[in-house]
Amino acid sequence: MISPGLSVGVARTPRAPLTIAYWQRKERIPHLIACIDMMTALGAGMTVKYFPIFFKEVLLLTPLQVFAHAVLTHFGSYSSERAGTEI
Repeated sequence: MISPGLSVGVARTPRAPLTIAYWQRKERIPHLIACIDMMTALGAGMTVKYFPIFFKEVLLLTPLQVFAHAVLTHFGSYSSERAGTEI
């Protein structure tokens, strides 16, 4: 008797071993949680002017790290604006 799901004369190919997707690795979990927290905060109405408070209170960054983030954000915004106008 032929078992259900098998056809006569058709060889079954072995399945490939399961691999863990890049976003499912253990070292990616903190980054994934931080991104989800940021999206939730933005969806709840958090505005850009409160980002430094969020970074200081929730992510426990030092004032110097918060300042460095602000400087890098403004520099990145300025440089991308300049690059966009030159294209």
